[in-house]
Amino acid sequence: MYKCKKCEFSTESKSEIGNHYKYKHSDNTIFKCKYCIKEFKTKSGLFKHEENCNGPKIKEIKICPKCNFELKSNFDKHVNYCDGRGPRRKRPKQGHGWSKGLNKFTDERVNKISKSLQNREYKGTKHTEETKLLLSKIMKERYESGWESTAGRTKKLDYESNIAGKIKVDGNWELRVAKYLDDIGVKWIRNKERFKYNNTIKNCISTYCPDFYVYDWNTFIEVKGYKTELDEIKWSQFKEKIEIWDKVKLISLGIKIYGK
Repeated sequence: MYKCKKCEFSTESKSEIGNHYKYKHSDNTIFKCKYCIKEFKTKSGLFKHEENCNGPKIKEIKICPKCNFELKSNFDKHVNYCDGRGPRRKRPKQGHGWSKGLNKFTDERVNKISKSLQNREYKGTKHTEETKLLLSKIMKERYESGWESTAGRTKKLDYESNIAGKIKVDGNWELRVAKYLDDIGVKWIRNKERFKYNNTIKNCISTYCPDFYVYDWNTFIEVKGYKTELDEIKWSQFKEKIEIWDKVKLISLGIKIYGK
């Protein structure tokens, strides 16, 4: 085994270690392009370069009449937008933005922007009460036909149970609960029945659909990672028997919540 004394390269070939020293650690750049000023360590590299070489690239330098900066490209575009302070990349750095450290009480520009945002009118299309009722009716019909909504950003996963049949679940926690119910052999289903409750946050009547129903226990199961105020409202009005399987409950049952 031949090892390079200048780097970590090693090889079993004597000729290869010789070429390595010659081309990687040699400072003799003797092959020069006859069209431009570039130099190469190998003839093959030089020949490939000279096939497409058109000579040295000479960029015309122009001076901006507004800021006196020298420009090698995009001259016309620079002049059109130049404010006399030169290219932004050559200006001294001043924080992350022009308004850093300023507020509507200390700077008139920030105050003007703040007022314009406060007075901005909503230009979108607002639903009429008739349209809202129609949309509500459509959603109820979809639920009654067996449609399942998505749970936030959680993905719908397909699962074929030997007890509940082919179903869709929301995320890995529900999938592991479904497998757990299969493993212990209880009779269960993926619940699709919806229950009405008084949504005091939106001041309307909404519907709630628990995740699973276990016949052997006569109990609904809700798999929940994060409880919200709306969850507490739903559960407080739910008249059927229900169990909330959160992180602590899943761990106590031996159900993994992380990993595969």
